[in-house]
Amino acid sequence: MLGDAEGPAFAAPTSIGGTTVALHVFVKDVDALARQATTAGAELLQPPTDQFHGDRTAILRDPTDMYGSSSRT
Repeated sequence: MLGDAEGPAFAAPTSIGGTTVALHVFVKDVDALARQATTAGAELLQPPTDQFHGDRTAILRDPTDMYGSSSRT
């Protein structure tokens, strides 16, 4: 998926001095994943939110600065 480099979780590689890779996973319970990840030390950048296209998504950053998002299946 390609998108604009804007918002709290997305940036152009040249603007941060590195690569910009995000992992997107599909899970049965986005809310439970977000709770588990934040308990383990991840930063919640976007809380679980229902999207117009039917997915429920959350965006997280782990302690090593890797970004990820998840959607309900």
